Formats: sequence, C-alpha cells, structure tokens
Amino acid sequence: MFNYLGQTNLKTGEIMSVARIDGPSSEWRPRLLSFLEHKGPSWRRQIEMALTSPLDDLGAHFYLGLLPGHADATPVCHIMVSDYHGVALLGHVYTHPDQRQKGAIKALMDLVMKDCRVRGVDVIALGTGFDSPPFHIYKSFGFEPIIPGDGSMIHEIDSALLTQLGAMPTALGGHAASANQGISTRTLRWHDWPAVCLLSILPLAPGEIDPRSVLMDLKPRGLAEGAFIDFQLLRADNATVDGAVLVTNNDIAVGWATVAAVDVDGSDRWVVDAYVAPNFVDHYGDLIAALRLPDAPVVAYVNGDGPRADALRRAGIRCLALYKSTP
Repeated sequence: MFNYLGQTNLKTGEIMSVARIDGPSSEWRPRLLSFLEHKGPSWRRQIEMALTSPLDDLGAHFYLGLLPGHADATPVCHIMVSDYHGVALLGHVYTHPDQRQKGAIKALMDLVMKDCRVRGVDVIALGTGFDSPPFHIYKSFGFEPIIPGDGSMIHEIDSALLTQLGAMPTALGGHAASANQGISTRTLRWHDWPAVCLLSILPLAPGEIDPRSVLMDLKPRGLAEGAFIDFQLLRADNATVDGAVLVTNNDIAVGWATVAAVDVDGSDRWVVDAYVAPNFVDHYGDLIAALRLPDAPVVAYVNGDGPRADALRRAGIRCLALYKSTP
C-alpha cells in the first residue's frame, strides 16, 4: 500500500516527496528489490518475503524519498521500519550514490519519526557505528546509545511500554512491578524480530552470565538484527530447528530460546540458547520447556552458574563453558 506522507526540502533546494510503502506490495516489490540489491542474500530474501506476503504480524514499512523527474518514481533514499505492538527496529538506511550530500536521509528521518508517533510506535532500536555520521544523525532525532561508547541505540517515544515490559534497567525507565503478570510462552515468529533485537542489546545485568546467544553470536551481547533473519530462514529450511519466546500479556517478547546445530570450535553440536530479560529470570524453565528438542544430544554454553544454567540442567541439558567468549 502506498501512503503519501508529504514533501521536504533538500540542501540543494530540490523538493523531495516522502511515501511509506506497507508490505506486502506487489506493485513496489520490483523497484524496492532493485534499489536495495546491494544488501546481502539473507537481507534480500527477507525483504522480498516482506513485500510478497505478510511475515506473521510484523509491520514492514518501507519509507522512500522520491524526486520529481525520476522515471517510475524510483526512490533516491530509503529507511525501513519493522514493528509489532509498539516495538520497532529501524534499518536499511540507504541513499543512492548520485543523491548523497543533499541531506536526504535527515529529511526523510524527520517524516519517519513523525509517522512512527502517529502509528503508535513506543520504542525504536537500531544499530550503527559509534560516533559515525549516521550515529550523530540518529542522536539529533532523540536516539541514545544503550551503553556508553556503543553503536546500539534506542529511542523512547513513550516510556509506558518499557514500564509494562519490566525488562529494562531502571536507567532506561524499566520497572519490575509487572514482571510476573500474564507471562506465557509460544513459538518464535517473524513479528518478534524488533523485540528480540531490543532485548539483544540490553546492557549486561548484574550477575548475568554470558554468552547471551552462541547461535546469534551475542558474546556477551550485541544486535541480533541479521542473526534473527538467518535463524528464521534456517527454520524455514530445517524442521528440526526450533525457537520459542517468553511473552507478556500483550504478546511482547521478553525472552527467547533457540535450538539448532551450531559450529562451535570446529565441531557441530545441537545447542540450546536462552536469554530472558533481567526481571523475568524466574521463567527460564518455562521458556526452555517450550522448545521442541531434537532426538540427539543437546548442550548449552553458559560461562557460570545462575538461573539460566539451573533451568537448563533441570531440563536435562548439559552445560558447557564457552572459553572463547569475548568481552
């Protein structure tokens, strides 16, 4: 669906039109795939899927800057926002090389942020290079590093969501009051992408034992943006691979678990990863129990003891130390 959002002025004096294409969109799919053809194979596959048919209940929104005179309304810059129940992930920020140095992305960002507010987005996460030019653009729109010196950034449009989640450190507005209310588990779905990415960049909690995920290379933490896509594509090709999430009563993921064959130190093992936000650690057992384990030996990598290791052992999963965990 094509949604016209307005016009904005570039540094050159050119007037750029801005539109939001909501996936799926058969009309815009060829043009968007062509414009974003520089993306890697997994990214291109996920973009094509989002433009072809719904990815569960994930909102896939392609924001475009368009200049008059371009044949067939070819976009000159692009930002993608993926969201579910108020949690959003911002990415695929790109300007065509011939249109750079005009302030196109900053102009586009202004309308993107306004539209996110209108659509009810509460929290947006993204990843970029720390102290890079994009970093400072995002900072000018209210994004802040989630930890000092880090390129993982977060913007709270409405702090009520973080309060309800009860999963964030108090420095980010989190509260523990609702941590045990209305918690359940279900299978991991495409629309969990923004929430899992938000969880993946949370600061290490006091006493947290790394790694957060071997499969997603979160050692100890990091943005799971691309790794989540790779995992979902792997699940589509291999029925033995499984994922589950721990969700609040409004279906926001506050923890995730995966089981897949992972190459660790040159040998493939079936590995269970599990991470639950700090205020929900009492539910590790529920989350791990929601996984469909293979009929094969399964291990988990946990560099110490704590609620996660205890829950894994109770589930009969052998815990090993990952000595190559990075700081």
